Amino acid sequence: MAIENVLRERRTKILVIDESLKMLRVLTGKSLGIHFDALQSLSDIPGLTLVLAGSYDLLEIPTLNGQIARRSNTAHYSRYQLDGGEDQRQFQQVLTKFMEYCVFPAGVREPVG
Repeated sequence: MAIENVLRERRTKILVIDESLKMLRVLTGKSLGIHFDALQSLSDIPGLTLVLAGSYDLLEIPTLNGQIARRSNTAHYSRYQLDGGEDQRQFQQVLTKFMEYCVFPAGVREPVG
């Protein structure tokens, strides 16, 4: 595949496919197998970590293919709880740090913290 060559030439370390479940959800039968083969092929690229990100339904994917199951690790990141607790404080801290590196038009205020 052309994408494999590009990933190898650029020495890509991580490939993130967000909303990856949508890519797989509409497929059935033979077409689903083709997509699993493509994912397997991408996972064979030396030094490349393939990250499939999406909803909780994505957790079912390893149960559909044995090789994917053997090559998979699941990482769960819970949702932010923006109710005034630690998550909100950390989010505000990251946002403030990020804004230090951004150039904003005149009149844009700093985040309220």
